[in-house]
Amino acid sequence: MGLFCLGIALEFEGMVISACEHYREAAILCPTHFRALKLLGSALLGVGEYKAAVKALEEAIYMKIDYADAHCDLASALHAIGDDENAIKEFQKAIDLKPGHVDALYNLAGLYMDMGRYQQASEVYNVL
Repeated sequence: MGLFCLGIALEFEGMVISACEHYREAAILCPTHFRALKLLGSALLGVGEYKAAVKALEEAIYMKIDYADAHCDLASALHAIGDDENAIKEFQKAIDLKPGHVDALYNLAGLYMDMGRYQQASEVYNVL
């Protein structure tokens, strides 16, 4: 648990790469720690390691299927690698699990904008 908490502190201080290493170590020491995997995936996303982020987030979701925040971050990672249709599905899962999930709604609307689906983006923005 110490590595996990140290990772959070490092990420809070802007030391995301160091935080990734601590989250990775926490996940190795406790492979069923879905939150460590989610935070690892989120940190990897933040440093541009999108494929590794997808893998970590998929593992977190495998362990805790109803983890809305992990679905949201997975969607962002999928969008970053160009898998927009699956990103839409993951954002929607996050919203279904946690109605009003602000990050998922905002990022889904942005994804629709990026795709030129302005009507759908407008509908999502109206929910916010």
